[in-house]
Amino acid sequence: MAVEKIKKLGNIMIFTLIMIYYIEGLILLVLLMLCFSILQIKHGRRLLKRIWMHLTLSALSYLFPKPIFICYNPKIMNKSKNIIISNHLSEFDWLMILTSLIRLERFKNICIVLKDSLQSIPLLGYGMKYFGYIFLNRRIEVDREIIKTGIERLKDNGNFDLLIFPEGTYLDSESIQVTKKYIKKNPCLIDGRDFVPSEVLLPHVTGFDIIRESLNGNADGVIDITLLINPYKKYPQDFYTYLKCLTDFQDRINFVIFLDYVEDFNDVDFIFRKFKEKDHMIKKYKKLEIGEIKSQEEFMIVAKKLEKHTKDCVFDAIFIQSDWSPFFYVFFIFLNLLGLYIAKK
Repeated sequence: MAVEKIKKLGNIMIFTLIMIYYIEGLILLVLLMLCFSILQIKHGRRLLKRIWMHLTLSALSYLFPKPIFICYNPKIMNKSKNIIISNHLSEFDWLMILTSLIRLERFKNICIVLKDSLQSIPLLGYGMKYFGYIFLNRRIEVDREIIKTGIERLKDNGNFDLLIFPEGTYLDSESIQVTKKYIKKNPCLIDGRDFVPSEVLLPHVTGFDIIRESLNGNADGVIDITLLINPYKKYPQDFYTYLKCLTDFQDRINFVIFLDYVEDFNDVDFIFRKFKEKDHMIKKYKKLEIGEIKSQEEFMIVAKKLEKHTKDCVFDAIFIQSDWSPFFYVFFIFLNLLGLYIAKK
């Protein structure tokens, strides 16, 4: 018991050090953003977004050390104007998705549709606004104009990868009850059959429909992402709580990810159909009753059982890590030593 308490205390101390490192880096980046905005440096936003992501990867690599196995359609590599949709399982989905998009060379022009409340997060909120992310407040008439303005900006920039989470929040024991209550009053029919999901939430389609309408054909297609927890957990966020992340470095949340590409997304029920497919796929994954997938070979076998192992798909293993980490670590040490020196003076 004493050993476990010491281990948890040690884990908290490590986590605290990581957060100090990350927050100091964010403060410096926000200061750079302010300077770049004042000086109107043309390519500053793209450069700082890249630095921000590498800082994040370097900070969180210790907390998420396991490989993420991905299976993707290689068409994604050659498309430059995309909507990205994904199911939402946890607070950590964004990190896994962005790491995958970096591997597929789709991070450069990323824009994310987010809840308006996220703007108020210290440092992070300012950064997301600086990068031009789109914030919605869930009032349809207001959001319609926000989306249209955001889409016009993306079209003016040329290439874009616009990420949305149609479910609006992650799947947990509370949100699934909201979905069930809603469906009882408002049945969702696809091809005359009720769609009652249990492994995903009923998606909101209005935002996607406005995006599609605003793009008016000016998009190559949809990157369709399906996240699976490795190994399967019914409600990942209920299990992998923040406290668990703070104190338990042995059992880390991990994912396997499927990324498909869909060029025709004009079906009025497109989002409902895609989430019905995700729900069906995750149910099949659950029935396999397998443990943790630890190798690419094991992942390929699972993909085949899920009928996702096509002749065109590409398999890979990626990690939450950055080649820039040594530079960040050295700079962090230098900055703090300099601070100590100045304090003593």
